[in-house]
Amino acid sequence: DCAKTLRRLREGAGLTPRDIADALGVSVSRVSQLESGALRHAPSLRTAALYAAACGVRLTLQSKSEESPRKAEPETFASQYAFREE
Repeated sequence: DCAKTLRRLREGAGLTPRDIADALGVSVSRVSQLESGALRHAPSLRTAALYAAACGVRLTLQSKSEESPRKAEPETFASQYAFREE
């Protein structure tokens, strides 16, 4: 799942939650929420891209739905995509 992937990326890059918080401009608590899956929704694509960049990996998106993302409701948009490292 997305939360596990974010934590694995951070740990693989040898970064602390503080490092990620500083890169994203958020609190360490927010990073903890992202990595634990405590949020009711997936992180925004912007947040995921910044997180990946901070970890030194490239973020690509792969559609998991036949529906066009432009037609999707905003709250379901991120849930229609899977994150994949390259």
